[in-house]
Amino acid sequence: MRVTARVDPRTGLREDTLTRGDVAAIEAPALRVQLTRGPQSGAPPTLFVLMARRAANGPALDRPALAVARTGARGQIRTKFGAVETLDVTFAGPSQRTCTGFVTRDAPFQLDGWLCAPLARPPEPQAIGCMLDALSLVDLADADTTAAFGAAPDPAGACPATAGTEPPGRVGSLIRRPRNKNEAGVWQNAQAQP
Repeated sequence: MRVTARVDPRTGLREDTLTRGDVAAIEAPALRVQLTRGPQSGAPPTLFVLMARRAANGPALDRPALAVARTGARGQIRTKFGAVETLDVTFAGPSQRTCTGFVTRDAPFQLDGWLCAPLARPPEPQAIGCMLDALSLVDLADADTTAAFGAAPDPAGACPATAGTEPPGRVGSLIRRPRNKNEAGVWQNAQAQP
């Protein structure tokens, strides 16, 4: 995981970027999130234009630039930051990979980036919502943004499961295998209930 911060000399906006994984490593997830703060002039760019700009700058400082080869489904999810616009994007570069780009539209700051699932498939919208709801920030010089990151997730948001609410026998995204035949029957009955 890498975190970088800079002030854009053209606009004066502060840009904090979090990257994890490598877009070229198709077998593993990859993440890029950028927090942009400061007064912005003009209309915000469309999500396609934003993804093309971010890709052209490279997924990380030490990685080659990417290009947007094509786009797919558009969507919108609810998070603790309000409405988040999503767009499936296929990047071309050292390898081709389909990810989902996102940008906040209701927050006083801009939070954008992309999430890539393993094996060149776009991630589920719920995964993006859960990832955004899990982000935290502590910036003593910016109490308002810190408070927005500390807010509780939207109950109608894309991430219904929160800590401590997973069904018994579940560890992360893995389901614990039953130890005996009776336990398997109980597990299946519990799974079928609404």
